[in-house]
Amino acid sequence: MKNKYETKPDFEAPSAPNRMTQRWNCCPCCKMFYAAPVKELNRGRRIYCSPECCAKHFAKIGKFAGPNNPRWIGGVSSDNMRYRRRQIERHPVEEAARRAVRNAVRRGDLIRQPCERCGSGPAQGHHEDYTKQLDVRWLCRVCHDKEHAE
Repeated sequence: MKNKYETKPDFEAPSAPNRMTQRWNCCPCCKMFYAAPVKELNRGRRIYCSPECCAKHFAKIGKFAGPNNPRWIGGVSSDNMRYRRRQIERHPVEEAARRAVRNAVRRGDLIRQPCERCGSGPAQGHHEDYTKQLDVRWLCRVCHDKEHAE
């Protein structure tokens, strides 16, 4: 933001592009005054002077911390390795079966087949019974999702 003032200026706020009227607003984070379009302020937007102030203020008050964050997925972060470790701890038999299939495909002991239902391209291995690790059905992603939904 170009013009930020420590006290509210005694002159009118400069006019904005598109002929929107502006007024002076105080940033809740840095307590500086800045010019903001009235239309945006009435909609609850542009209450911070900059995106940096918005991020600082939300971090300070914890508004989007943990479960309050719209991207919160039950404690699982975007760190894939942490998620994978948690899955291995929770479902060791299933993970062992998936690992066995992955290694068998890599070694060439198992060969990926087209989908059993629709015959389309890249198929995923579907286990009916996780104790039989290499006994898999090959299903495309759409058919695999349908299989789990049933």
